[in-house]
Amino acid sequence: MSLISFTDWYQTGRLAPYVVSRRGLGDAISMIEARQPAGDMSDPATGDLVLVMAVQAGIRHTSNFGAGRFADRTPKGGLLLIPPDVPTDIRVENEHVIRCFSFSAERYRDAAAQFRNGRAVSDFARLHQRRSF
Repeated sequence: MSLISFTDWYQTGRLAPYVVSRRGLGDAISMIEARQPAGDMSDPATGDLVLVMAVQAGIRHTSNFGAGRFADRTPKGGLLLIPPDVPTDIRVENEHVIRCFSFSAERYRDAAAQFRNGRAVSDFARLHQRRSF
């Protein structure tokens, strides 16, 4: 079953009012920049691998990207990786600006599997084992 793309959901879902720009390179990659208030910034499962970059310093959040809850203060330029096919639970404590780069997981799944040595492509738990703030 093919899930909606992250970009399509973001532009039409409840977070759409916060999108300030969107760019894309065909179906290879899409970028959305959003200025968001504090609050629930959770996303449904989509068919994309999403790389989120903090545009400003000090984004305080408690999140779960499918591998357990973690708390962080993401620095300017800090990156978070959201696996495909996993709903997120994201609670942000302050206004923030992010850039989300989404990649169709279906398109890159075979290539990514080669680098994972047989582990699930969406297993990013070690990346999100962070300190509490």
